Amino acid sequence: MRENGQEAWQRNFGYLLLRPWRISSLFALAFYFFGPLQRASPLDLSTTTEAVPGLGSTEGPLPITRESSEFQKAQSLLRVDWLNLDCDLQVDTYYDSNIFGRFRDLVGDFVTRVNGGFLLGLGDTREKKRTYLSLLAAPGGVLYWDHGDLDYFNRSVLLNGAWITEKLRFELSGGYQKYLLGVQDLSTFAVAPLPVVALPEVLRLVTTHAEYMPIMVRTTYDITPRIRLDWDGAYEIYNFDSGIPDVKKERIGGGVLYQAFAKTQIGIYGRAGVLHQVANPQQDWQTVGGRIVYQYGPKTSLTAGGGVAFLATTGGVQKTIGVFSLGCRYVPTEKILLDFRGYRDFDPSLLFGSQDFIVTGGEIRLGWKLSERWMASVYGIAQELSYFTTNRSLPLLTAQARVFGAWPELAYSFEDRYKLRVFIRWSQFEIPAVVEDWQGGVSVEVFF
Repeated sequence: MRENGQEAWQRNFGYLLLRPWRISSLFALAFYFFGPLQRASPLDLSTTTEAVPGLGSTEGPLPITRESSEFQKAQSLLRVDWLNLDCDLQVDTYYDSNIFGRFRDLVGDFVTRVNGGFLLGLGDTREKKRTYLSLLAAPGGVLYWDHGDLDYFNRSVLLNGAWITEKLRFELSGGYQKYLLGVQDLSTFAVAPLPVVALPEVLRLVTTHAEYMPIMVRTTYDITPRIRLDWDGAYEIYNFDSGIPDVKKERIGGGVLYQAFAKTQIGIYGRAGVLHQVANPQQDWQTVGGRIVYQYGPKTSLTAGGGVAFLATTGGVQKTIGVFSLGCRYVPTEKILLDFRGYRDFDPSLLFGSQDFIVTGGEIRLGWKLSERWMASVYGIAQELSYFTTNRSLPLLTAQARVFGAWPELAYSFEDRYKLRVFIRWSQFEIPAVVEDWQGGVSVEVFF
C-alpha cells in the first residue's frame, strides 16, 4: 500500500511527539512505553478525532471513509511472507534542573535514558490498514550521573493486533509493564494531575515499584456507507508497593456516527467505568453526550463533543460535571501541520483513593518539515486542575493547580536508519507554590 509524501512524513514525524505530556494520570508512564495502546500518531490525519470527552475515551469516532476497490481486495490477503522484525535503540542524554521536583533548594543532574526493543510482526504492522498481529518487547532504564540511587530499570511486553475487513475493524491489545515510579517520573511528567493538596515535598516521597497490565478492545463497524458504530472497552490493573493500594479500572463505551451531510458527521456516545482501589470505596462514573466532525475543506478539519459526567463513590456523595472536547487540525501545505485541542474532563487519582480532578486545558502542536531530512516541532500545553472528593470520610477540599509546558525539538534523519534529535523540555506546576523544571539534551535513535 503506497503512501504519498505528506502521509509518510506525518506518520514518521508523529513519533517525535509521542511523549507522556498528553496523559493526565500515572498512565503517562505506560503511554511512554505502550503508546500504540492508546492512540496512533497525533500527526497522522487518518487517526481518530478527539471529540468524545469522558474518562478513558480520549479517542473519538473514526471518520467514515470509502476505500478504493484495490485496497478492499488487498485486505483479504494475509501472506506468510509478511513476517517482519524491527529493532530499535534510543538513547537520550539531557540535563534536568530539578530531579526531585522541589519548589526550593533545587538539585540538578545529567540523566541518560535508554530504551530498546524489538517488534515482531505478522501482516500489515507498519501501515496498520490491513489485518496484523505484533509482539513488542521493550526493556529500558534511566541512569543518573551523580545520583545513582535514583537509577531504575523497566521492562515491557505488548501484544497488539487487529482484524480488518471492508466494514469491520476489531483491535485487541494486551501487555505487561514493570517499572519504578520514582521522583524523576513525577517530576518529568509534571503535567500529570497530582494531588494538589500535597505540597511538593510529597512528590519526592512517592517512589514505588509498579506493575501495569492492560487489556483493551476497540471495534468500528460500518452498518451502511453513512452510519458507523464504534465500541471500546478496557480492563487495567495497577500493582504498587510501598504501601500504596493496588488499583483495578474497568470501562466500556460506544456510540454511533452518522454522515448527515457531505462534510458533516454527527453522533451520540456513552461511557461507563469503575475504579476499584484496595482499602478505599469504589468509584463509578458514566458519561453521555454528542459529537460532531466537520471537514471545513481539504486543509481543515474540526471536531467537537460535549456531555455530562456523573461521578459517585460507594457510600459517598455524587457529583455531576460538564465535559467537552474541541479540536482543529490545519494542514496548509504538505510540510506544515497545526493541531489544537481544548477540553474539560475528569480523572480519578490512582495513588489517592476517592480523590479526583477536573482538568480544563488546551494543547497545541506545530510540525514543520524543513527538508527531506530536517524536521522541527513545537508542543505546548496549559491546564487547570480542580481537586474534589466524593468520599464522605475525606475533607471536602477545593484546591486548584495550574500546569504549563513547552517542548521545542529539532530532528535530523539520515540513511533511513538513524535519527538525531535536539530538544528542550520546560514544565511548571503551580499548587500554588511553583515547581519548575528545565531539561535539555540530545537523543540518538537507531533502527535495525
